[in-house]
Amino acid sequence: MVFGCTGQDGSLISNSLLRKGYEVLGITRSSKPNYQYLQQLGINQSFEIKKIGVEDDLLSFQKLIEFYDPIEIYNLSAQSSVGLSFKEPYNSIKSIYHQTLILLEATRTIEFNGTIFLAGSSEMFGETKVAADINHPRKPLSPYAHAKEASFSLVKQYRRIYNINCVTGVLFNHESTLRTDRFVIPKIIKGAIQCKKNKTYKLSLGNIDIYRDWGWAEDYVEAMQRITRADKKQDHVICTGNLTSLKDFIKKVFDKMDLNWQDHVTINKGNKRPHDILKSFGSPQALKLELDWENKKSIEDIIELLLEG
Repeated sequence: MVFGCTGQDGSLISNSLLRKGYEVLGITRSSKPNYQYLQQLGINQSFEIKKIGVEDDLLSFQKLIEFYDPIEIYNLSAQSSVGLSFKEPYNSIKSIYHQTLILLEATRTIEFNGTIFLAGSSEMFGETKVAADINHPRKPLSPYAHAKEASFSLVKQYRRIYNINCVTGVLFNHESTLRTDRFVIPKIIKGAIQCKKNKTYKLSLGNIDIYRDWGWAEDYVEAMQRITRADKKQDHVICTGNLTSLKDFIKKVFDKMDLNWQDHVTINKGNKRPHDILKSFGSPQALKLELDWENKKSIEDIIELLLEG
């Protein structure tokens, strides 16, 4: 059962599960779902997708889970934009924390025997001066990050107090060819391609002096499944451990296109966010040692895949 099956991660994990022979039930809470990602993967007709209301209550979730009785539940839904969470804090926090609570409470009260994976976010750590592992201090700086931090704590409580098989995978930045230019990385990729076609085109960006730990989303959904199926139910950080500045990322992309990025990129101070995290990266050591998962793609590999996509 995949909540948020129409988003980037939900689409990719649904595809992965289907290819492995699992029967998948997709869940969407959107009144007007966008099946674009599923269509791009060619799986929009391959599994059942059920719509549930945004205001559906505990009883609705209980009935849903009890009726289908899945062996695994992946909660990958909710508002995913840090910037939007500043504009709509109530909706952002509700979509993240409320769904986590109602899902955990539903599984507790029906004595669900499967495992629940919940998507966490590196945003809950705030600035990371050293590579963050699962025990790194948490200093959320946005409404989105606060909601993710609260959900992370809730999962730990339900696992400890009620013995629910629930885990959080704390995801650092991860990309795929599915994302639209609402996000900065696909905006840069599409902008560079446009600059190659039109030498006078200018790509407007905000703060490019930030550093991130970028991975490949298809690899990350494999990590999610390993965490879910591990004998010992515990939370993990999903990351590469590699730190790249956005400026270096831009340069590498434009170099691939045989362009000088400085001729095409303009910095718009109005696009800069006052609460931007400057540096965020994690430690993948626990995931490697305990579940034998490791990142296999360099930032150059990711850029190549995005440009090909």
